[in-house]
Amino acid sequence: MRNQAREVIDVLSTFGWGKGDYVGDEGFCILGAIAFNEIGAAEYAHISTFYVGVSPAFKAVKPTIDILSRIISAESPERYGDNPSIDHFNDHYETSFEDVVRVLEKAAAMIDEIVE
Repeated sequence: MRNQAREVIDVLSTFGWGKGDYVGDEGFCILGAIAFNEIGAAEYAHISTFYVGVSPAFKAVKPTIDILSRIISAESPERYGDNPSIDHFNDHYETSFEDVVRVLEKAAAMIDEIVE
């Protein structure tokens, strides 16, 4: 099994991390990087169809998204938002790139444990 969380760290390290949109001048948000990693650059223009939750690509990353959600809600509930989402954590004014990498590394370790 691929470790998508580890792959997303590579995407963010290569292309940058940003807030406010799936991809912007500074780079990808967490969910944007997950989508880019799964569907690639050619399909990225159609990202709105990716997150409706019915695409095979979305279903492939859903376990990683669920793990990230659990980690973020447990460790940073104040950044997870009233309407909980990874986006709220990503875009929170106190969230840094180091915070993003930390939760992705924890998710990667959990995925490694599941695979073993």
